[in-house]
Amino acid sequence: MLVSRESVSLPGLRRQSAARGALQTLTNALKLSSMVHATWNWRRAGSGLLWGMPIGKPEDGVPTAARFAAWLARNKGELRLVLRITAASLLAFWIAHMLELHRGYWAVLTAVIIIQVNLGGSLKAAVDRLAGTLSGGAYGALIAILLPETGLLWRTLALALGVAPLALLAAFRPRLRLAPVTAIIVLLGGVSQTTAALPSAIDRMTEIGLGSAIGFAVSLFVLPTRAHSQLKEDAVGLLESLAELTPLLLAGLTQPQDSARLNDLNQRIHKALDKLDGLAEEARQERASRLADEPDPEPLRRSIRRLCYDFVMIGRAASEPLPPPIAELLAEPLADASAALVVTLSACSRAIATRRVPPPPEALVRALAQYEAAMGDLGRRGLFRELASEPTMRVFGLAFALGQVSRDIDDLAERARELAGEA
Repeated sequence: MLVSRESVSLPGLRRQSAARGALQTLTNALKLSSMVHATWNWRRAGSGLLWGMPIGKPEDGVPTAARFAAWLARNKGELRLVLRITAASLLAFWIAHMLELHRGYWAVLTAVIIIQVNLGGSLKAAVDRLAGTLSGGAYGALIAILLPETGLLWRTLALALGVAPLALLAAFRPRLRLAPVTAIIVLLGGVSQTTAALPSAIDRMTEIGLGSAIGFAVSLFVLPTRAHSQLKEDAVGLLESLAELTPLLLAGLTQPQDSARLNDLNQRIHKALDKLDGLAEEARQERASRLADEPDPEPLRRSIRRLCYDFVMIGRAASEPLPPPIAELLAEPLADASAALVVTLSACSRAIATRRVPPPPEALVRALAQYEAAMGDLGRRGLFRELASEPTMRVFGLAFALGQVSRDIDDLAERARELAGEA
């Protein structure tokens, strides 16, 4: 039987409310008990998880505290970001409260949005948000003043005239992508009252300007992280991944490749390259704003990306094993080239990490000369004439790719010298 709302008495409503409160309390108690039980099991079993966050695989003889300390060391950048976001939100809240801003939460939200992983990213976010807010707020207020009528059709016309030009501008200038949003806030908040349009725009620009200033100040003074430092770390990681990839690729000319491991490494390198591009842009922001006295990041990014393209060519040449006679004769030169390339890449990685000049790649030069000599020996024996065109093209394609690697490593050494201050 359905009971209408009017037929329920006040005492009945109170009893229902009390029952719902008791049920909610019981639910919360069960959740807390489950969390305590899971935490106790984690401490007893050493599962390597801290409330769902991996802190490392359990190892015999390694205390949980040591694993947790290692997790903190590995994720210090993320923890710094947490502290900066928290500090910016609290500071913006208190300043907005002291200034008695009408909608102070806009300052808090903006301060949190401005905080990025590094200083260059925070600077870009602050400039973009300020540019979008100032342009959108001013244009939205202008449209509201020119079309003060409050009817539905007039408001629709004002909204169309306010959004369409700014959307077109944002399509060509992504930095102004927040301009249409600010214009909408001003128009829908101020069109209903003619005198509210301009104050609404001024309030919005004040609140967002305050939040932007607080967010950037916190990024600059509270545990700051420079994009140049992150760029260097990402470059080092990429070179180490290429060194790990080298023997896997070159071994594919004499034996079947480990496809699963190759795919994993290629995905890791692809993600690191995308991250490198973003960090280079943020590092340029820092350098252009005189926030970092570092070399231009573009040459380093370009050198590493070229190296990655060289490895794409090596992968195509080593996509499958060569015929037995060729594979046997090239096995030793390929092994020497692989070992020398790993050593050279590792040396460049350490040089960039420590801001030192890398040693000359003499071992790589000798190994490539041996590979070319082995190719010449194959030609003199007439073995290439007995092969199909495809294996022959892969042998010569590999020689070209390795030559490109050698030249690009020389270019990378120049970038390391620039970082070391010896350019």
